Amino acid sequence: MFDFAILADPGYHDRLKEMDAQVQASTELQNVVITAAALLIEISKADGDMTENRESFLEPELAKQVAEIGEVLNEAGGFLLMQYVAEFSATKFRHPSDMRMLEFAWDGIGDWRC
Repeated sequence: MFDFAILADPGYHDRLKEMDAQVQASTELQNVVITAAALLIEISKADGDMTENRESFLEPELAKQVAEIGEVLNEAGGFLLMQYVAEFSATKFRHPSDMRMLEFAWDGIGDWRC
């Protein structure tokens, strides 16, 4: 799914490249990213609902875990690290709508707004 908001922010990709350099330079940050991405991808792939209405990250039993992942990322690297992990993970999500559901799940964490 393409995020058209990126078009309004010409520095978006440059900031993601900067975050990538930070992640590559820090084993601790790499571990945070890998763990968070693996958990998000696992949640996405475990959802058997393949309709547009699936709510993988909003299910009551998972919403707290997904919010905690966002909070850990926000503490480790702020909004940009959250974006970095979301972009990376989305390429491996089971359904295109999962990125939008993640946006809703992380709404209000740090500077994240959906």
